[in-house]
Amino acid sequence: MKQRNFYVPSFAVIQLFRIACEAGRAAEVFVIAKDQAPLPAEAVVLLLEDCVKRSDLRFAQQVEQVARDSKVPLLRSAYDSLLKLYAVAGDLRALEVFKALQASQHRISEGLCVGLLARCADAKFLRFAEEIVRHVRMREGMSIAVYSALMKVYAYCGMYDRACDLYDRICEDNLEPDAMMYGCLMKFAVECGRTELSRTL
Repeated sequence: MKQRNFYVPSFAVIQLFRIACEAGRAAEVFVIAKDQAPLPAEAVVLLLEDCVKRSDLRFAQQVEQVARDSKVPLLRSAYDSLLKLYAVAGDLRALEVFKALQASQHRISEGLCVGLLARCADAKFLRFAEEIVRHVRMREGMSIAVYSALMKVYAYCGMYDRACDLYDRICEDNLEPDAMMYGCLMKFAVECGRTELSRTL
């Protein structure tokens, strides 16, 4: 189409990358196609979602760089995928991408925040976890699900005392821990020797 001076429509590029992802050849096709036609925002989403499935941070960074260089606006799903990959890797780029997402017009859902906190726990990525919670607090969106995910981060980092400290914050926010959270709190209280909290719980 390019050789015959035909316009390459966005839907064709998107479909090309969809097929490439399904065939496990996204990176190969991306190298060939990225300079042949404009990269649609929907194609960026497809590529980054495929990177999440394959835990391919390196290729995701290439896609992100090409998108930014080409001034392609990132859709919310693209931000989601990048944040998941950076969180799992414990990569500080997560902070920049999260800041960019906040500056965009896209809504940051509780589900995304809880999912990112869970990944932060596995990576022991405390700095990013606390940035996520700071954002949620600013929006007055703290919930048992968010507290539970943050508690998991502290526990995975061996910071049982800080996990226990969340109980007071939960009470201040007029929230009621569920049975699983009570169980975790009692376990953490024993771990850090807070017998008084154990009795209270």
